[in-house]
Amino acid sequence: MPRRASAWEEHEDDLSRLLTRLDPDASRAQEKYVEMYRKLLRIFEWHGCLHPEEAADDTIKRVIRKLAENAGSERSASAACTTLLI
Repeated sequence: MPRRASAWEEHEDDLSRLLTRLDPDASRAQEKYVEMYRKLLRIFEWHGCLHPEEAADDTIKRVIRKLAENAGSERSASAACTTLLI
Protein backbone atom coordinates (compact mmCIF):
# COMPACT_ATOMS: atom_id res chain seq x y z
CA MET A 1 0.00 0.00 0.00
CA PRO A 2 1.31 3.51 -0.71
CA ARG A 3 1.02 4.81 2.86
CA ARG A 4 3.79 4.86 5.46
CA ALA A 5 3.06 2.31 8.20
CA SER A 6 4.43 4.49 11.00
CA ALA A 7 1.99 7.28 10.16
CA TRP A 8 -0.96 4.93 10.66
CA GLU A 9 0.00 2.61 13.53
CA GLU A 10 -2.05 4.55 16.08
CA HIS A 11 -5.01 4.78 13.69
CA GLU A 12 -5.27 1.11 12.70
CA ASP A 13 -8.82 0.66 14.05
CA ASP A 14 -9.94 3.87 12.38
CA LEU A 15 -8.43 2.74 9.10
CA SER A 16 -10.24 -0.59 9.39
CA ARG A 17 -13.54 1.25 9.85
CA LEU A 18 -12.78 3.42 6.83
CA LEU A 19 -12.05 0.36 4.71
CA THR A 20 -15.31 -1.24 5.81
CA ARG A 21 -17.10 1.98 4.87
CA LEU A 22 -15.49 1.94 1.43
CA ASP A 23 -16.66 -1.61 0.74
CA PRO A 24 -17.73 -4.58 2.89
CA ASP A 25 -15.46 -6.84 0.82
CA ALA A 26 -11.91 -6.43 2.17
CA SER A 27 -10.10 -6.78 -1.16
CA ARG A 28 -12.42 -4.31 -2.94
CA ALA A 29 -12.13 -1.92 0.00
CA GLN A 30 -8.35 -2.01 -0.25
CA GLU A 31 -8.52 -1.37 -3.99
CA LYS A 32 -10.82 1.61 -3.42
CA TYR A 33 -8.53 2.95 -0.70
CA VAL A 34 -5.48 2.71 -2.96
CA GLU A 35 -7.39 4.43 -5.77
CA MET A 36 -8.53 7.21 -3.42
CA TYR A 37 -5.01 7.63 -2.04
CA ARG A 38 -3.48 7.84 -5.52
CA LYS A 39 -6.03 10.45 -6.55
CA LEU A 40 -5.16 12.48 -3.48
CA LEU A 41 -1.45 12.22 -4.28
CA ARG A 42 -2.06 13.42 -7.84
CA ILE A 43 -4.10 16.38 -6.61
CA PHE A 44 -1.45 17.43 -4.09
CA GLU A 45 1.37 16.92 -6.59
CA TRP A 46 -0.52 18.96 -9.20
CA HIS A 47 -0.86 21.78 -6.68
CA GLY A 48 2.89 21.66 -6.02
CA CYS A 49 2.67 20.29 -2.50
CA LEU A 50 6.16 19.59 -1.11
CA HIS A 51 5.00 16.51 0.83
CA PRO A 52 2.03 15.00 -1.01
CA GLU A 53 2.14 11.74 0.98
CA GLU A 54 1.79 13.60 4.28
CA ALA A 55 -1.00 15.74 2.84
CA ALA A 56 -2.84 12.64 1.60
CA ASP A 57 -2.45 10.94 4.99
CA ASP A 58 -3.71 14.06 6.77
CA THR A 59 -6.70 14.27 4.43
CA ILE A 60 -7.63 10.65 5.04
CA LYS A 61 -7.33 11.17 8.81
CA ARG A 62 -9.69 14.14 8.49
CA VAL A 63 -12.11 11.98 6.51
CA ILE A 64 -11.99 9.35 9.24
CA ARG A 65 -12.82 12.01 11.86
CA LYS A 66 -15.67 13.42 9.75
CA LEU A 67 -17.13 9.98 9.16
CA ALA A 68 -16.94 9.23 12.90
CA GLU A 69 -18.79 12.48 13.65
CA ASN A 70 -21.51 11.50 11.17
CA ALA A 71 -21.62 7.77 11.95
CA GLY A 72 -25.31 7.45 11.04
CA SER A 73 -24.88 9.14 7.69
CA GLU A 74 -24.94 7.22 4.42
CA ARG A 75 -22.27 9.53 3.05
CA SER A 76 -19.44 7.60 1.44
CA ALA A 77 -15.79 7.93 2.39
CA SER A 78 -14.99 9.06 -1.15
CA ALA A 79 -17.61 11.81 -0.94
CA ALA A 80 -16.24 12.97 2.39
CA CYS A 81 -12.73 13.08 0.92
CA THR A 82 -13.92 15.10 -2.06
CA THR A 83 -15.73 17.55 0.21
CA LEU A 84 -12.57 18.17 2.23
CA LEU A 85 -10.60 18.91 -0.92
CA ILE A 86 -13.03 21.47 -2.28
